[in-house]
Amino acid sequence: MVGVAHVGVDINAPEGTPVAVSREGTVIHIDDDHLEEGGWGPRVIIQLKDSPIALIYTHLDPEILCKVGDILRPGTVFAKIGPPSHNGGWFSHLHVQALSQEALAMFKKDPGSIDGYMKTSEIEIAKSLFPDPLAYVDIDAHHSADNGVSE
Repeated sequence: MVGVAHVGVDINAPEGTPVAVSREGTVIHIDDDHLEEGGWGPRVIIQLKDSPIALIYTHLDPEILCKVGDILRPGTVFAKIGPPSHNGGWFSHLHVQALSQEALAMFKKDPGSIDGYMKTSEIEIAKSLFPDPLAYVDIDAHHSADNGVSE
């Protein structure tokens, strides 16, 4: 896509790959927009305990392993990567995007207002709305054996 910037990170992995958190956080939103063309499919938003940043995890399997209000400890598997048929038609992968409090407020007001891309002409705005998610995730976190969810 010319003139468009990707504001999250995509991690290519097979359908069914476990998805775990790297930092403690609270599940604040779960939904599914798989019927929208190019949608994210099932998605979970986790508010980090030690930061004003929230993380949105998308392209998940419809069988989410947590619920709103759950407190997830580092290493807790809360979802699996979903099939293309249920994640907007995209190949199997995980999209993780960091949301500033401003971006989170925009999402809460209108979930359709946030997606994984912005115009490159808006890159400075994107930097403040969507910080680098790699500062908040550990790509190897899914190797943990801890599947516990605390409430």
